[in-house]
Amino acid sequence: MPVAPPTVLADTVALFGVESPAYTAIRFVQFSAITILIGSLALVQIVLPRFARLEGARDSVGEAIVARVLRWTRMALVILAIATLARLAAQHVVYFEDAQWSMQTMRPLLLLSGWGHAWLLAAAAILLGLFAHRLASQQRRGSWLFLTCTTFALAWSLAMSGHAAAASDSLVAMTLDAVHVVAAGGWMGSLAMLMVIAVPTAL
Repeated sequence: MPVAPPTVLADTVALFGVESPAYTAIRFVQFSAITILIGSLALVQIVLPRFARLEGARDSVGEAIVARVLRWTRMALVILAIATLARLAAQHVVYFEDAQWSMQTMRPLLLLSGWGHAWLLAAAAILLGLFAHRLASQQRRGSWLFLTCTTFALAWSLAMSGHAAAASDSLVAMTLDAVHVVAAGGWMGSLAMLMVIAVPTAL
C-alpha cells in the first residue's frame, strides 16, 4: 500500500491538530452549543416558574416558550453530536496521522487514554440527552431534571478533555472548569434565550 509523503502527513496533522483553526472551531461550536443548552434549561426551570407566578401570566405563553425551547435544545444536542464526532476524527489524525479507523487505532484512543474516556462520556451524555429531550417533549415527569444531569455530564466531559485535565491537581481544575462552563451557560445562555425565545413569544 502506498505511503503518503512526510510533508503530506505533516500538512494533515497541522490542519487537524489540537492547535489548528479547525480544531479550535470544533471546540468553539461545542461550547456555543452547550451554552445554548444550559441557557435553555435555566429558562425553563428557573425563569418560567417565576413568570408563571406573576399576576396576569398566561399559561399559553409558557407553553409556547417551552415548545420553542425544545426545538433549540434538540438543535444544540444535534450540533454537539456532530462536533463531538468531528473532534474524534481530528484527534484520530493527531494520534495516527492518515491511518484508517480500525480496532487497532480506536481501542487505544477511546479506551486507553484520558481523552478517550472524556469522549465516551460526552457521547453517552448526548445520547441520553436526546432521550431525555424526547421525554420532555412528551411532558414526562422528571424529564427536565434528567436532561439537566446529562448536560452537567457534558460540561464535565469538556473539562476532562481540555487543559484542566493536564493540571497538577486535575480533579480540582476539572471541577472548576466544569463549574465555569455551567455558570457561563446559565448566565450568557439564559440571557440569549430570554432575548431569542421568551421576549418575542411573550410580546
